[in-house]
Parts: sequence; C-alpha cells; structure tokens
Amino acid sequence: MSIRHLLSALALATLLAAMRAQAQGTRSAMVDTAQALINDFEEPRSIVVLRRALDPTLGAPDASWTRAVQLLAQTLLQTNQRDEAVAWLRWAHRMSPSLPVDSINFTPTLVTALLEARAFVATNRAEPRVSVQYTWSTATPPGGFGDVQVVRGAGERAIPLQLSVNGELVDEGQTRRLAPGSYRIVARAAGQPDVDLTTEVLPGVTTLITVGLVIATE
Repeated sequence: MSIRHLLSALALATLLAAMRAQAQGTRSAMVDTAQALINDFEEPRSIVVLRRALDPTLGAPDASWTRAVQLLAQTLLQTNQRDEAVAWLRWAHRMSPSLPVDSINFTPTLVTALLEARAFVATNRAEPRVSVQYTWSTATPPGGFGDVQVVRGAGERAIPLQLSVNGELVDEGQTRRLAPGSYRIVARAAGQPDVDLTTEVLPGVTTLITVGLVIATE
C-alpha cells in the first residue's frame, strides 16, 4: 500500500470512529434526557425519546442502548403498556442475545419481563432463509402502531408465494399496520419447505421481512 493510500485509509478510519462516537454520544444524551423526563413525571415524553434512542442508525447495541431498552420497558410497564414493553424486550434479545439483566438499577418487575422475553426468543427456531430489518421511518406513526412488509429476495424466480401474518393471508409487499407485539410469519411455495418465523412489530418502526424461499434463477 502506498503512503497516499495509507493516509487515505487512516483518514477514513478516523472519520468512521468519530461518526460512531458521535452516534453513541447522541444515544447516551437521549437516554439521559429520558431519565430527566421520568424524574419530572413526564413518562409519555420519555417514551418517545427512548424509542428514538433505539434506532439502529445510531450505532450497534452498546451500554447506552442496553440502558435505553430496559428504561423504556420499565417505563412502559409502569404506565400499563405491557404489550409494547414485551415487544421491545423480545426484539432487544433478537438484536443482542447476550443482553444483560440489570437487577441493580431496575425493578424486579422489569427483570422478570426480561427473563420471560429471553425464554420466549430462545424457543423460536432460527430461519436462515429470512432476513429481517427494522427501520425507524416517518412512514409509520410515532404512536401505538408499526408496519410490517414481507417480500421475496431479489433475483428470485417469480413463482406463486403464499404469505400470512398470524394466519391471515397478505399480499407480497403489502404494508400491514399492526399493534406492537410478536407475529408469526409463514411463507409457502410449491416444492419448498415452509418458512416459519416469529418477529416483532414495534411502534413507529417498519419491519421488513425478506424471504429467500424461492429457487434462485439459474
């Protein structure tokens, strides 16, 4: 590698590190803001901030992300929004299977919910033919509902594909707006084993499920 290329690579690495640090700092600041709102008995506003703090574009799961997940779930539980709290905790265990349980800074109710979410996710078998992406999008409302879409992988042969969400048939690429929770997605095509997975729908988030079920074009 030439000196010029080396310097360019070092500059790029420095820029990426700075961007990661900025994202993590932003997330940490958001969590601190949410905690201050909770201390001022403004839980609804704190929930909005904590949802934003979990956006994957702010960086990979880190200590601030872990704190945000648990603080959000605890606040939801304390404000009688259990279904949403459970959805976030299950999602968090999918994103970070080693998610720690903080029994010192959070309530026993939250710890129990965390352990239940971990056990639930552990019972879901892996589905290697599927990729799931969660996108924080202005296309979905910031309140109580999220969107889910199921599509086939790019470059795959267009043979009939039957899709369902919790047993209800849906069209490929159709956007379904659903309450927060865990949903069973099934995809069927002739001559192929069914795709069967469970994933979460989160408020203000689009869950995009790409199915690699169909035989690829030769």
